[in-house]
Amino acid sequence: MSGWLMVHNRLWDSPSGHLERRKALLYNTSTALTLSIGVACMYAILFALSLLASIVLIEGTYFGQVLGHPAGPASYLKLVWLSTSVGIVAGAVGSSLEDEERVRRATYSRRERERQQRNRERAEEAESRGDD
Repeated sequence: MSGWLMVHNRLWDSPSGHLERRKALLYNTSTALTLSIGVACMYAILFALSLLASIVLIEGTYFGQVLGHPAGPASYLKLVWLSTSVGIVAGAVGSSLEDEERVRRATYSRRERERQQRNRERAEEAESRGDD
């Protein structure tokens, strides 16, 4: 899911020079790590809430009747794992409907957005001068 968010929202920094490559590696690593931690935390929170909801809302004998065998803790965990995984995938795909600039504002700080804007302006200037 972190990969989907990075690729779809173009959060991967593309370097232009040798020094920029080192910076880009740092930025890309920190973005990937931050997104991975965020996705893992959201997964854990969603898992916990889904587990609580399934225990409170799904009566054991009814659940066992639907499954065709007695519902134990493993059955609830499988249900919660499935619903949490589907929820995370739906969230990532749903983020595709969000405006790219909004995702960038949520992902990056103001200073990072300013740095990226300066890099875009430098790249445009170099392109207009015919530099490689």
